Amino acid sequence: MIQFSTKTVLFALLILSSFATKAQNFYGRATYSSYTTLGDSFKIDSPSMTEQQKKEMQEMMRKALEKTFTLDFNAHESLFQEEAKLDKPKPGSGGMMVMMSNGDSSKLYKNTKENKSVAEKDIFDKAFLVVDSLANWNWKIESETKKIGDYVCQKATAIIPVSKEDLEAYEKMKDEKGNGKTQFIMMDEPKDIIITAWFTMEIPVTTGPEKYCGLPGLILEVNDGRTTYLCSRIVINPKDKVVIKAPSKGKVISEKEFRKVEEEKLKSMMNKDGVIEINMTR
Repeated sequence: MIQFSTKTVLFALLILSSFATKAQNFYGRATYSSYTTLGDSFKIDSPSMTEQQKKEMQEMMRKALEKTFTLDFNAHESLFQEEAKLDKPKPGSGGMMVMMSNGDSSKLYKNTKENKSVAEKDIFDKAFLVVDSLANWNWKIESETKKIGDYVCQKATAIIPVSKEDLEAYEKMKDEKGNGKTQFIMMDEPKDIIITAWFTMEIPVTTGPEKYCGLPGLILEVNDGRTTYLCSRIVINPKDKVVIKAPSKGKVISEKEFRKVEEEKLKSMMNKDGVIEINMTR
C-alpha cells in the first residue's frame, strides 16, 4: 500500500483528471542509463591468472554492467528493453575471453490496468517467457523533492526484507571453501534492501524502468543499493508513434518457476565445494 499525504492525493487526482481526456492518444519514450557497483561482494581468484588479467576481467565486468535502455509507455502499458549495440565482445589479454549470461529481461512488458508483466528472459541461450502479476512495492512517498532534467520529482522508498532462502544460502557459502579455481565469492551478508525512487507527477503514468512501478507518476530514477537507473531523455508523443506489444518468445513460466530454473542452472555450474567456476578459453 502506498503511503502519502492528503495534499499529494489531491494534486495527483487533479493531474490525472485533466490527463484522462488525452490518455487515449498519449504515448512517450524515455531513455535510461544504468550502472551497477560490484563492491567487495565480487572477487575473482585464480592461481592461473596474473594480476593484470584479473584487473582486465574486473573492467570487462564493470563495462558490461553499464547499459542504456528505452522505456516506451502509454497510459497503461510500457515496454522496457536494452538499446541494441553494434560492438562485439573483445578478447582480453592473451586472447582470453569470458562468455557470460544471466536471467535479466531482454524485454519487459508491464500493463498496470491488467496488473500483468511479461518478460523475455534467457539463461545461456535458452529462452523463457515469464508471465506474472506486477510487483507490489508498498511505496512510502516522502516530502523530499528534486529536479531531474526539466521535471520536478518526488522521493519514494520501499523496503525488500531479506529472504530466508538468501540467509540460508549465505550461511552455506560461509561453510564452503574454494578449491583454488577461478571463482566468484559473495562476501556480503544479506540484508533488507531499501529501494529509493524519484517520480514526476508531470507525467502521470504509473510505470518506470525495469520492474519498478506503482507510483502516481513516471519513475525517472531508482536505486536498489547496487544498481541505479537514471532517465536522461523523455519524448512525449514522438513523431514516430510508439507501438507497445508484449513479448512472445520463449517457454511460458511464472516468476517463481523461473527462479527454480535459475537455481538449478547455478547448481549445475558448481564444483564439489559449492563454488561457481568460470570457464575461459585462450
